[in-house]
Amino acid sequence: KVRLEAEGKGQMMKRKPLVEDLESYAQDIVDTVREPLLMLDTTLRVRSANRAFYQTFQVSPEETENRLIYELGNGQWDIPDLRTLLEDVVPKSSVFNDFELEHTFPIIGRRVMLLNARKLQAGHHGELLVLAMEDVTERRRAESDLKAIETYAQNIVDTVREPLLILDTTLRVRSGNRAFYQTFKIG
Repeated sequence: KVRLEAEGKGQMMKRKPLVEDLESYAQDIVDTVREPLLMLDTTLRVRSANRAFYQTFQVSPEETENRLIYELGNGQWDIPDLRTLLEDVVPKSSVFNDFELEHTFPIIGRRVMLLNARKLQAGHHGELLVLAMEDVTERRRAESDLKAIETYAQNIVDTVREPLLILDTTLRVRSGNRAFYQTFKIG
């Protein structure tokens, strides 16, 4: 019995460094992700973040870790929609995807972010919430510009008095002008 207890203690001593190694390993994996990530505990305090988060929002670990998410960057994350999401939606569901958040951040300016989150059981750390952020500002800007160009082109087409259709490369109708729809009494 004494030998078994000693072996058990030896195994316990070996396990602690193994747990620390796994935590370090997990953090290294998180740091390779290009999108900003935050690891929050159940009280919404930041347990850790990845390099992309620190670089994107130009903050340090000392300014970030062990603080409520709402306190980060002098309150720049104290956003009503985010608060609703984290306090009302997350407790009822273990996941959310593509929550669009548009906000002006003091250092980086106006951004459109897609947020994804997952609850994880993190061993002795309890439950953690992984919050991933994708900056889609440029994509949204490009979509808006494309829509404006399409509207502009359609307005030009609508000024032509003769019936006119615009076809794609497969000869499918992309749009028609008012004269076309009036002449053929469509739609």
